[in-house]
Amino acid sequence: MKLKNTFFILSCIISAAVIFILPKVSFSEMMESEKPVVAKKPDSAKAPKLERIEARIKELDSKLDLTLDQKAKIREILNNVKQETANLVTEVAAKAKKLREKGDSEIEAVLTKEQRNIFNNAPREKEEEEEDEMLRIFK
Repeated sequence: MKLKNTFFILSCIISAAVIFILPKVSFSEMMESEKPVVAKKPDSAKAPKLERIEARIKELDSKLDLTLDQKAKIREILNNVKQETANLVTEVAAKAKKLREKGDSEIEAVLTKEQRNIFNNAPREKEEEEEDEMLRIFK
């Protein structure tokens, strides 16, 4: 149960970061388009974080006609959000890893010796890939 809560919290953090950092598609753009519209991202999702922030500022500027001072303040806000999100993701990932290890320990306690050998030698690629991807996105 704790593991589900951890992943729920992590999902919320990721969603918040995406909302604040990545450019968004306006509702009117989605309604006017005949094709499915996906969120606009600068070049690719792998774009450096500063490029994403600059793209977000550019998007806001095109809609709100920001002053240079507003752009500078928004840039600082987005950089702070990015840093705080990265710190939080790192912290949550570490806690999630400890919970997985605790759960594995508890599972091992109910298994036979043969089952423990199989359990311990089973690949854990999916969990590790998900954790690596989360950390890569926010670092």
